[in-house]
Amino acid sequence: MFFFGVTKEKANKKLQRAFTTGDFSDAIAAFRKLIAKTPDDHELYNNLGTACLESGLLDESIQAFSAANELCPASMHYNNLGRALLQRKDFSSARAAFEKARQLDAKDPKPWYNLTVLLREEGRAEDSFRELKNFLRVHTTHANGLNDLGCHHLDRGQTGDAIRCFAEALDHDPALWTARLNLIRQLCDASRFPEAKPHLEMLAQQGMNVRVHAENGNVAIDLNGAPFYRSGQRW
Repeated sequence: MFFFGVTKEKANKKLQRAFTTGDFSDAIAAFRKLIAKTPDDHELYNNLGTACLESGLLDESIQAFSAANELCPASMHYNNLGRALLQRKDFSSARAAFEKARQLDAKDPKPWYNLTVLLREEGRAEDSFRELKNFLRVHTTHANGLNDLGCHHLDRGQTGDAIRCFAEALDHDPALWTARLNLIRQLCDASRFPEAKPHLEMLAQQGMNVRVHAENGNVAIDLNGAPFYRSGQRW
């Protein structure tokens, strides 16, 4: 397939590159061109929806995911539609999309996990906590789920359980930076600085500018020039 120098393969590469650069404009333009020529390709619509969702173009992303589902109803398409609807705070429609995704593929953890996120976004923290525990009984190695469970434990003042969840999330996905940052912060709050040090070194190895300053029992940590952690008095 070749239109104006744009192929499906090239468009997909633009999309993958955009997740690194943060600029999805080229990918969006490529998928729009391809769809104009081949409007019956559900993968093009799904990928356009993904690029638009990452760019905050919610209306176009919802339209694209809906078109993908019309052409080929699939768990992935409905899950992505639910994510877009969730960002628009259309909780009822998002729930319906996630539930449809689960019906189409009960083994896919994404829509069930996203339902726990939806409950949290609705302000139903207890329901989210309960559903997340049910989810993790089945999907025991789901790193984002474990990280979220850690945050729920923090809300309950259960620091030890939170630290355990963040550490377990990293065991399953060492690249999950939200869990690593959460773990560092909680280890520092618990004055377990030697345990936090390897995680800070990991951030530095990945190219992050890490600055740690300790004086008179107080610790300050800056990441890429921005304050990340402060203990004791205000620095």
